[in-house]
Amino acid sequence: MRTIPQFIMKRVQGRVLAVVTFLLALTLSLGFMPSNLQRVYAQEENLYLDGKNGNDENDGTTQETAVKSFEKAKELATENPYIEVIYVVDTVPVTGEVSLDNTNAILMRNPGFSGYLLSIPAGKEATLRNITIDGGGENDGKTRESLIKVSGNLNIEEDAILENNFVTVTEGIDANGGAIYAISDTKKVVINMTGGIIRNNSAFFGGGVFLLDNTTFNMSGGEIRENKAISPNTFNGNPFVSGGGICAYRSSTINLSGDALIADNYCHEYGGGIALGSIIDVTEGNTLNMTGGTISGNKAGASGGGIFIQCGLSTGNSVANISEGKIINNAMTGEGYGNKHFGGGGIYVNGKAEILRGKQGVLNLTNALITDNTAGTEGGGYASCPTSNTGINVKNGVAIFGNHSEKAQDIYIEAGYRYGYVSSGSPKYAISSFMLGGTPYNWKNDENEELPINKLEGELSSATGEILGLHTDVTEDAEAEGLAKVIISGNTSATRGGGIGSNGTVNTGEKKVISIKVNKTWKYDNPETRPTSIIVELYRVNKEDPANPIYIGQETMTEADNWSISFKNLPKIDENDELYQYTIKEKGAEGYSVKMSGNQTSGFKLVNVPGIVLTVEKKWNGESANQVEIKLLADGATKEKVTLTEADQWKHSFVNLPKFDANDGHEIVYTVEETALSGYTSAISGDAANGYIVTNTKTITPPSPTPETPPTPSPRPNRPSTPTPSTPTPSNPTPSTPPTPTVAGESRPTPNPDSSEVRENEVNPELVPQVLGESRPVADNKRDTPTGDSSQLLLWAGFFSLSVLGLAYYGLKRTVKR
Repeated sequence: MRTIPQFIMKRVQGRVLAVVTFLLALTLSLGFMPSNLQRVYAQEENLYLDGKNGNDENDGTTQETAVKSFEKAKELATENPYIEVIYVVDTVPVTGEVSLDNTNAILMRNPGFSGYLLSIPAGKEATLRNITIDGGGENDGKTRESLIKVSGNLNIEEDAILENNFVTVTEGIDANGGAIYAISDTKKVVINMTGGIIRNNSAFFGGGVFLLDNTTFNMSGGEIRENKAISPNTFNGNPFVSGGGICAYRSSTINLSGDALIADNYCHEYGGGIALGSIIDVTEGNTLNMTGGTISGNKAGASGGGIFIQCGLSTGNSVANISEGKIINNAMTGEGYGNKHFGGGGIYVNGKAEILRGKQGVLNLTNALITDNTAGTEGGGYASCPTSNTGINVKNGVAIFGNHSEKAQDIYIEAGYRYGYVSSGSPKYAISSFMLGGTPYNWKNDENEELPINKLEGELSSATGEILGLHTDVTEDAEAEGLAKVIISGNTSATRGGGIGSNGTVNTGEKKVISIKVNKTWKYDNPETRPTSIIVELYRVNKEDPANPIYIGQETMTEADNWSISFKNLPKIDENDELYQYTIKEKGAEGYSVKMSGNQTSGFKLVNVPGIVLTVEKKWNGESANQVEIKLLADGATKEKVTLTEADQWKHSFVNLPKFDANDGHEIVYTVEETALSGYTSAISGDAANGYIVTNTKTITPPSPTPETPPTPSPRPNRPSTPTPSTPTPSNPTPSTPPTPTVAGESRPTPNPDSSEVRENEVNPELVPQVLGESRPVADNKRDTPTGDSSQLLLWAGFFSLSVLGLAYYGLKRTVKR
């Protein structure tokens, strides 16, 4: 029996062992935990940064003991890896590199703080890199300022994130720049963004970035995405919001290039991605220079899903110069309260009536492809209102095709007064006959009728509410797609202008054009029987195939115009600065012949005289040839040549031949001739009035008799003699001699029957026929034909051995069992 001390000792020893085991397991578990989980259970620490009342002698652990400088806060966060958040209690001025590299901390708005988190003083420069600056989200609606106020220069580089700052005010409209508010106090402000992200911020003007007064924003990389320009407030009944991504409010410039991305931003009114100006007319204009980058997936409720370009008062307006980049998949949703009649899914250009003396917003666009955009009503590619000015050119210009809407799928321009006093007028326009790359549009209206060339330039009548609606049957073009540097595609508008909508001025490419005059003269006819109009078709010389010029369009010539027209607004030079060459053809002057002279520089002249039709038919006596050539002679001189074949039924009609000479008026005598055809005689009958018949007769020449030469008889082949069988000797059989054919010209030796080689197919030579004309030696038989097959002996031997062994094993087993 155990004693009490022994019992206690054993119990203690057992429990000590259990405790030690538990502690060891806990230690090992903590060692293998994820580092972030360790920190949660170890400790959570924050720092406080106060640029106004802080002190760098403090430890920064509370608001009351906040540090003052960003540098001190970073130093403490570097020393203590458990610090996750540095709360900004009041605005902190910064210069130089602003980074939280080698820390685990982010910079965040202290709950309840409403001002800027950081500021860059005038004349100073700061660079954001490897830092997250967080606005703290809703902040109970108390946020009044951006994350950063920039009065100097700011560089935004890789891994810089500006996010979650929602700027608002309870009254009025002064809530600007969700992430950045840039304003020049004295010197020019420059912001360079080469990397980083500005995301999920909001304000009334500039959900991501707000630019004011002599500010330049250069963006060649990074992203501005998912920001919003929204407001719960109104001013005079209108919500004043602009620029979901960027709002250049006044006297500012945006330079977009490289890999810059402005995507998925939203504005309830104007400019989902970028707003040049705001809902208010600008007094000093803003400029966008786009030489690269992408504006994609942005939305606006009223105008300019991708880009909004505001007009101005007499002192200023906004201008966008776009030469390269992508404006794709943006949308004007129609949910806004502002003017959305010509919404502009990709781009909207605003303007005012001339009587108000305002300055139009301007879009200068070069080398652009506008395709696959969609509008709810008209102008899937482009739509403009009564106050607009439109210039669509080919030299470094645009290609517009393959867009979608109920009417006027590619271009829609409207005049009139139905949109109110501010937006009424008679729009001026000039639209090229060619697209970028030189392919003709051959424009058609909504009735699918081809539009006259001169209808592509002019001024629509406001008094009649005139409308110009166009589409082309072109759906793709390799030349245009190869030259295009700007892609405007996949954009949508709930109203008009899926790609581009405009109340202002749109210039595409370079306006280098010419006009070509055409004059007509009638001679030696009865004026009473003349046609009332003539169609003149315009063609461009085809360098690759001169025989087939390229049709451009047409115009109608009438007596009311004194039989004179001009083809206007024709492209002068191509993309290689080479002159386009033009020519014309007349259509519709039945019963008349036309003589054309002149060129595109001096103008073309058409002289019409009464015409005749002369027919010619070919007939054959005997066998016909494959083709013949007929010459038409006018007053004895060759005028035309034609080739007749059976496929043409050996007939041809020379049409619209002038009956009278255009110079002196004498009646022309027409005859025909046939180009001499070997082996045939030719006879021509008929006249010009009734037609000519050309009859060809085959010339047959009898062959000359020649004496017959008797044929030389060929020798008859020898028949084989009756074979004599040899008598075999039982004890010593002698093989028969193989047959030896005799071929004239060659003698083959007979194989030796005593040879040790095996002979095959031996027969009696007397049974072999002789072939005359050749005697070829018979080659010796060199083949050694075996009499049995031993190739599988080893295999069969192996199988046999295995079988024997198997039977032996089976017998042994049975013996053991017994």
